[in-house]
Amino acid sequence: MKKNSLIQVFHVPYFFIVICVMPLLLVANFLPAHANGEVYLWIDGFLDGYLFGQVGFWSSSFPFSSKVSSNYISIFGPFFAAIALRKSCRGVFIDPEQYHGLTLKKYAFALVVFLAFLGMFFSINYFESIDLVMHNFKFRRFGLNSTLYSLFVSSMFLSFYGVALCGYFAFFYVPGLLIKRYRAAREE
Repeated sequence: MKKNSLIQVFHVPYFFIVICVMPLLLVANFLPAHANGEVYLWIDGFLDGYLFGQVGFWSSSFPFSSKVSSNYISIFGPFFAAIALRKSCRGVFIDPEQYHGLTLKKYAFALVVFLAFLGMFFSINYFESIDLVMHNFKFRRFGLNSTLYSLFVSSMFLSFYGVALCGYFAFFYVPGLLIKRYRAAREE
């Protein structure tokens, strides 16, 4: 029986992730559901007038806190993903032999699928407004309870990190590997 070998090693920056997700948990659970009061009305107007307004996943049960959460995700998600990716790629080990069967056709197909996913991902987070309360029972639970909502939007925030990792492989690592393989075949 063959012993399992280590194929990939990534250093996940857990502490950094916790620090970045903490504001989402605090906003969803401690900010008022509706903008009542002068400061909250000013913040609500600022979000609508100068930032993204009502984008991403939000809840009509607590529109103000969910608007703040979705704007936090839209603004800080890309920065978080870039810094977390940078921290993850330090000392990374990837065995190139695991991509031995990857051809240019397979890569092109995977790239088209990934680009379609990216389009959908950015459309949801920057252009669409999805009220979780209006969805079926499965997603409605997240829109009715602020604690469940904070967990849901935290996972949406963390998905920026997953997209950044996939983007690193799709746009940098795999093309570099295919170019090296092509050059090696040409030299032989």
